[in-house]
Amino acid sequence: MDGSQPKETCDLHVQVEICADTKMLANPNCPHKIKAVFLKGDKSGEQLPEEVCTKHGPEAQQKITVKVCTDPRHNGVLYLANIPGLLETGGCSHEFIEERTFLVDEAPKTRCPLQDHQVEKKSLFNGDANKR
Repeated sequence: MDGSQPKETCDLHVQVEICADTKMLANPNCPHKIKAVFLKGDKSGEQLPEEVCTKHGPEAQQKITVKVCTDPRHNGVLYLANIPGLLETGGCSHEFIEERTFLVDEAPKTRCPLQDHQVEKKSLFNGDANKR
């Protein structure tokens, strides 16, 4: 409210740092902080945020969704699934491919090593095409 900002310390107002991006209470990792003054208990105007910013800092790690191979021969270890692309064949069996979400630093980084799950390039020409 205009004109209600204190000139001295009082029990009616509270000054806090707000994250400029999320408009939540700033945490130490927020890059753009704004000092704001709120009237305590005021329900008619702009209210004091109650939650701390979750966008910035280590607690706000991003998540990633990847396809993993769950073949029982891996004994519970998850590997990135080998999925054939255009002009490729093979890869992990569809029955063992699952889409899972991880924190970025906890996601599997190694591709499935099973020999029968490897991707192979398709030949553009078969052997009979060259015979005339």
